[in-house]
Amino acid sequence: MEKIIAYYDNKLKKYGDNFRGVDWNSLESQNLRFKKLLKVIQKEEKYFTLLDYGCGYGAMLNYICDFYNNFDYTGFDISKAMIQEARNKSLISGVSWYNKIDRKKKFDYVIASGLFNVKLDFKKNEWFNYIIETLDQINYYSKKGFSFNILSE
Repeated sequence: MEKIIAYYDNKLKKYGDNFRGVDWNSLESQNLRFKKLLKVIQKEEKYFTLLDYGCGYGAMLNYICDFYNNFDYTGFDISKAMIQEARNKSLISGVSWYNKIDRKKKFDYVIASGLFNVKLDFKKNEWFNYIIETLDQINYYSKKGFSFNILSE
């Protein structure tokens, strides 16, 4: 985990709180991923809770606010620098940002955007196990559904 934290901390330091700071090619590609991942939320939902698992600097929150207005958002990231950036730029009250998640808490939906995009030098079996363990955690926290994206070789 320390390698992944260092990777993203360096991206944030180099590019700042924008799509390049979380290793996306463009704002358009980042927003397209958000759009696809949010399809897990039922259209008839009047209210929902959402865990943004690997939230980075909190870009998804701003995107969601363009489409929904009655939800509770929680951002989680292993990078303390990313969480601090998210806290600093969040203009919405009642939003929670964490480096650890309370195991007793459940969310209607969990979304993980870009979480599995940086394999670095992990061996294939180590990376596969990390993905499965993380998806088990995401499943544990979600009551209604979850979505994620992943890059292949």
